[in-house]
Amino acid sequence: MNKKLIVAVLGLAFAGVAQAQSQNGVVLYGLVDGGLRFDRTNAGTLSSVTGGGASGSRLGVRGSEDLGNGMKANFVLEQGVDISDSSVPQGDVSLATASSSSTPRTSTGGRFFGRVATVGLSGAFGNVRLGRDYTPFYNVWSAADPFSAGTVGTVQNISVGNVTRFDNGIYYDAPSELLGGFKAGLALRLGESSTNNSAALAAGGSTATVPCTVTGVPASVGASCTVPTVNGAGVATPPNVVGASKFGGNAVSLSVAYASGPVYVGYGHNHVRNSLDNGRTRSHTLAGTYDFGIVKAHGLYWSTKDNSPASANLVPADANSWSIGLSAPVSGFNLMADYGRLDDKTANNFDARFFALGGTYALSRRTDFYAVASHLANRGNSHYLIADATNTGLQTSSNAGLPVPGFFGGNVNAGFSPSSFQVGMRHRF
Repeated sequence: MNKKLIVAVLGLAFAGVAQAQSQNGVVLYGLVDGGLRFDRTNAGTLSSVTGGGASGSRLGVRGSEDLGNGMKANFVLEQGVDISDSSVPQGDVSLATASSSSTPRTSTGGRFFGRVATVGLSGAFGNVRLGRDYTPFYNVWSAADPFSAGTVGTVQNISVGNVTRFDNGIYYDAPSELLGGFKAGLALRLGESSTNNSAALAAGGSTATVPCTVTGVPASVGASCTVPTVNGAGVATPPNVVGASKFGGNAVSLSVAYASGPVYVGYGHNHVRNSLDNGRTRSHTLAGTYDFGIVKAHGLYWSTKDNSPASANLVPADANSWSIGLSAPVSGFNLMADYGRLDDKTANNFDARFFALGGTYALSRRTDFYAVASHLANRGNSHYLIADATNTGLQTSSNAGLPVPGFFGGNVNAGFSPSSFQVGMRHRF
């Protein structure tokens, strides 16, 4: 990433903050999260310094301009950073070795402002924006996670079908003040392919092994995928561009939620076309909390079905998962616990059970400590790893020959059950 560009952008950000009194609400903000993590692995104990365990560290700039008549122009630019090595957690962009109108358009290299980058308008009609942002599906379930989608205790360790953010997105949030406690959101992702191309862009033989991106495998390690090819001009390309379709990569995410007093309940749905447009992933989530005052109860349910060809399934193609949890504020502490199950309904039988216990302690309104322990009980041939807010399943095995069951990332011996303990601190500014 161009360091001069980063310095220039940060300089402009600070300049904007300095002029905030004379302009409309330009704000520099951020969060820094760092800690220690200890993982029980099939290869021994892994000790590591982690960045973004409870919440992803970030530096952001947001602002708005009053356009009159209740309408505002808004923007958000938010960059993620892993303080353990100054890397960019949202840095990987899908590979594309061919460039034509028949392939989904994608950037190459790392991301800049990879967490959020949007611009739009808000008013009595709601909030409309373009760019990269969180999906309504993610917003619904994360609001009911006792660990707020962070630390090694997050229940996303046993969920399937999650898509945290959309690239190339169009977002709409309905005006909540007009819905009587209800909130509704809709997001559309464009695959950005202009024509159909049913023939694979490759030559020589029936298959080829090419570099590709696999969730949970660091870019520095790399991964390979076997893709179909046909005879003809061209080169072997990653699965995201082979046989590109006009509608490949398109996706929809929507949510409806209700919050009033002690009650929160929400529903989210994702419908994602794969890049070849020969399969769909349909996911549903139900989420809810009830605050009894002394303790808050949390409940989550996910259901995902993927009808893509079996070779394309990196997650269970038909799975349900659920979790129940509790959180309780006690003298500056917030204690949290959850238990969940993942049931794979396919012949792979990649089932798992998950347990977590932890808490946070607030030193001030902006600074807190956290400590969490969790255990993921893999059943049968499953080999999931434990993720946190930034680290999507740490590599805990040198056994890279096993297939990767997707979202949970990494390679671990089938049937091995990892455990993790994490401590850290967060500071917001």
